[in-house]
Order: sequence, then C-alpha cells, then structure tokens
Amino acid sequence: MLRVADQLLKTLKAANEHGDEDRRDEMLQELKDEVCFPIEDKVMKSGVLESEVTASSRYYYEGISWFLAEEQGETFAQELLPMFTSMWDNADVRCTFALTMYRYIFKRAEAGQGEQLKHFIVLLKGANSLFWQDLMCLQSRFQSLFAFLVHRLTDPDKCIVDVDIYNDLLKLLSRFIGYYSLSPDSKRKENLQDLSVFLEAIHRSRWYCECVSEESGTWIKGDMEGLAMSPAAVVVVELVHQLHYICSEEVLTTMLLRMKTLRTDVVSGLDWHTRTKLQ
Repeated sequence: MLRVADQLLKTLKAANEHGDEDRRDEMLQELKDEVCFPIEDKVMKSGVLESEVTASSRYYYEGISWFLAEEQGETFAQELLPMFTSMWDNADVRCTFALTMYRYIFKRAEAGQGEQLKHFIVLLKGANSLFWQDLMCLQSRFQSLFAFLVHRLTDPDKCIVDVDIYNDLLKLLSRFIGYYSLSPDSKRKENLQDLSVFLEAIHRSRWYCECVSEESGTWIKGDMEGLAMSPAAVVVVELVHQLHYICSEEVLTTMLLRMKTLRTDVVSGLDWHTRTKLQ
C-alpha cells in the first residue's frame, strides 16, 4: 500500500495547490471514487499487499486505512492530516478522510494524541454521507467502516479520552444499524445486527461504564451530563427518524424487520415518548 498512499498524498497536494476551483473539485471527486474502487485481482495476486491484514481488504480504502494505522504508514498519515484539514469544506474530502484515516484517528485518540473532537466531527460527517450512499444504492461498500465503528463503540476494554464523541457516534450508528448486516464477531460471538444484542454490547462497553450511571441511566460526564436518555431510546429515536427519509420499500422492510429484534423488556424500559415513536 506504500505506492497507493503516496499517490493519495500527491493528489491531495496537487488539488490543494490548484488554482482552478472547478478542476480542484473534480480531482477530489475522482480521488474519492478511486479509494472506493475494489482492489483488482491482479493487484491482489501481485504481492503489492504485503501483510495478511491488507491482503484481506476488498476495497482500496480498507487497505489504505490499515497501512496508515501501522508503524510504516504513520509518516504518510502525519503528512496527510494537514492536507485533509486544509480542504475540509469539500464533501468529497470529508468522505475520503473518513475512508482512509479512520483507523489512524482512533489509534491516536486512544493514545490521547491529536485534536480529537475536530477530527471526529469530520470523520462522522464523512461516514454519514458514505452510509447514506450505500443505503440509497442498496450497496454495502462501506460496511467494513461501519463494522469498525460499531466495534469501537461496543469495545469492552478501551475507549478514547474524549468520551463526548461517543454520543454522536451512537446516534450515527443507530441510524444505520437496521441496514447493514454484520457478521458475528469472531472474538465476542455476537451478531450486532440484532438490536437487543447491540444494546447489550453498548451496556458492557468501556465508555458506557465510565460515562453513564447504571442507577439512573443518565450521563455523568461531559456535555451530556444529566441527560436521562438511555442508549435504547437513542437507537429507537434515530432509527424511526431515519425511516421518514427512506423511499426504497426493500430497505424499509429490512429496517422494520430489524426493529422487531428489540426484546419486549427493552421496549418496556423506554420512556413513553420513545415508545410512541416506535409504535
């Protein structure tokens, strides 16, 4: 992935220095399309993807994200960050940033490095746009990004320092948890497409244990302090809100069936306003 990451950096630099704004936007759109492209069979067999991790990637963005999060790609990631930052006004840049830098950003954040909030705001905005693209086209190109974010949200062992970020992450994933089908995690033996299992995993997560009071179900840290809104309520509210914007009957059916996986005791525990929305 060394050459691919180098080309990514060169293209961003060229776009940043280009005087023609229309041509600059074209270059950035083309770059986003390229990182979303499936890795060709001849490339997979050529040995360019040296490690087993990147060799398992189906799309270029997956391989790039692994490479930038590894020690050999860290220098590239550090050079890419200011390039992305200087062009965050462009929607394609936000998407490319989300696709290629998500592992690196989480790695830095878990180590307490970097301007976490700013980077995560852009990451989540880009991811939201990408997940909508998948949903509207009935595709799953960005499922691996979604699965990665779900794993980080439900990780029982570690969380990033700025815990307020998890509120926005929970809202984002709740909107699409009814669409993406996730394979059972090999370590935790759970299938998080079942909403009740998803909620159970959230309750066992490190950030939830640190930020939420089990007695009252309210946030006890950060900007959400004192807000009496359980993860189950957030999931239901966001999912119901999402249904209003979906035109595809196939997607609507899938999401409605997924919502039926909420156990009765979970539904009974919701506040009356959220239960009304669910009905």
